[in-house]
Amino acid sequence: MIVPLLALALAAPQDPPPVTEAEFVDWVAGAAIHVPSLDWREPGAIDFSFLDQALEGKRVVSLGETDHWVAQRMEFRLLLIQELRQRGFHRIGMEMGLSDGKRMDHYLESGDESWLDRVALYGCEDDVREDREDEVPGWTDAGGPLIDSALAEARWFLTELRAMNERLAPGEPRLRWFGYDLSFRHGGGYADARELLAPHRESRLVQLILRQMALVPGESRIEEAERLERLVGLLDQSRGALVKLLNPAGVLELRRALQRMADAFRFIDGLQGLGDYDPIQVKAALSARELRMAHNFDEHLAEWPADERLILLGHARDLPARASP
Repeated sequence: MIVPLLALALAAPQDPPPVTEAEFVDWVAGAAIHVPSLDWREPGAIDFSFLDQALEGKRVVSLGETDHWVAQRMEFRLLLIQELRQRGFHRIGMEMGLSDGKRMDHYLESGDESWLDRVALYGCEDDVREDREDEVPGWTDAGGPLIDSALAEARWFLTELRAMNERLAPGEPRLRWFGYDLSFRHGGGYADARELLAPHRESRLVQLILRQMALVPGESRIEEAERLERLVGLLDQSRGALVKLLNPAGVLELRRALQRMADAFRFIDGLQGLGDYDPIQVKAALSARELRMAHNFDEHLAEWPADERLILLGHARDLPARASP
């Protein structure tokens, strides 16, 4: 078994002085902590008390996006998540769309695997249009041995997190999941919005919203984004009446479902430049994505209690096979 190393730098944030490769290796060898086991179910396998000082006063921890070719990266994440959970970190965010994040969270809460079957990143085609091609090679690929294996690994990771929830003592906060990115592989946003509105179909306002949510045959991605943005404007104008129907949290969720679909369509449209290797177009799309991610994340932080502590993950999902634990 390859023994991973965990190195934690506690220095104040600043530009580090230049070092040689040999100096860096020497520092890692001296500062690293050897992890004898990556099984999160074996408490006490290593003393992680050094984390207490590093986490003091911290609200958000990023586990980073490990090298995609490290076989045990998911096991390593589980071990650290278990340690962070014991220190009050209960909410996990990943660079993925709003709808996928919600469905993963439903699975972590219920254990019902049908929720994972409804995740766009795992192959669900909710809301995928038949009259337009929205796929971007390298970004929205939904199949193939590499993708299929990576998605199987991701599902395994979620089942382990669910097992972590099942072992909690009564009353202990469960692990939760959310997505704050744009949707590379779009899906689920319309379905989420319709589910929110379904109990209120008799309302004339809801009927108007549903009519304006209907797909327009032949519309482009930008035209669809503009239609959804106009609908977000209608929600804002009708907020008082909507709050009476959906309550403030429901209105927020509906608005997010529509706005983040619009953002995703604009992003996918910009990524089309990848096929022609247009660096200016692609850079503009990626820059817009970064700004929207930051906005979405700040929106979540403002919504949750100030003492809510969060863990952020990247995908790191390119390895064809996962090593057995």
